[in-house]
Amino acid sequence: MAQQFPCSSCGRMIESDQEPGQPVRCPFCEAVVTVSGPSAPPIVPGPVPHPGGAGLPIRTGMATAALVCGLVGLVTCFFPVALVGLVLGIIALVRTNDQPLMYGGRRRAIAGICTGAIGLVMIPLVVIAILFPSFSRAGERSKRITCAFNLKCIGTSMQIYIREHKAMPDNAFQVLMDTGEMSPKHLICPSSSKTLQDVSADPYACYVLVPGMVQALVDEIEGPNWVLVYERDNHKGEGGNVFYADGHTEFVRPYSKVLEEVQDTQQRLSEARARARPQ
Repeated sequence: MAQQFPCSSCGRMIESDQEPGQPVRCPFCEAVVTVSGPSAPPIVPGPVPHPGGAGLPIRTGMATAALVCGLVGLVTCFFPVALVGLVLGIIALVRTNDQPLMYGGRRRAIAGICTGAIGLVMIPLVVIAILFPSFSRAGERSKRITCAFNLKCIGTSMQIYIREHKAMPDNAFQVLMDTGEMSPKHLICPSSSKTLQDVSADPYACYVLVPGMVQALVDEIEGPNWVLVYERDNHKGEGGNVFYADGHTEFVRPYSKVLEEVQDTQQRLSEARARARPQ
């Protein structure tokens, strides 16, 4: 005759035709239990048996793996490991809630979830913090290239104008803009905060023409490394672009070196004029 009795492993009611005291397998947890009844001996709780029948301790491997992966992913900032720790922690936590007598390590699972989640949040921030200086340097390098191009346009326009007109007024930059030889945008260094309105009011807001060099070009007095046009300290002392009289542009480091080359150009220009002066 079928009778019902509670499973000594999972606590659920089992229905069996066996006589009290006979072993049966629980259909829910698959543990081997003894049929209880009026003549059955008292059931003494013991270790949770394995579904196969051999008694094994509560399993905590997945919870431990979740904690380890979460910590490794957090320390090494390795995204996949942190994600694995989070997933394993969630699975282990669900198992401990559904089958607490078979699966343990609830605290480890929670710790794995926390470390994995923190790792997933922290890793993008760390990557951004590492790459941000590189992006800034790349942006500044791009601005320097644009600045060098502007300086090249200014210097080349001046040389062409002098060759064609055999003269150059004192307000050289303004004349080049008025004649269409050069765009006002070429007078703005991308690294500076100057605008078109600023350069319209002061054409020399970003770039400076070495005094005396315009007349030197007109008189065909020049040297290969003489500075014709240079930029102001638009790069916070790191250096500055310089256009030389021979037509090439170079970024000189640091900015104090730019000023030294300008002074050297003025000195050599004075010496050249002294030699060219009639005795």
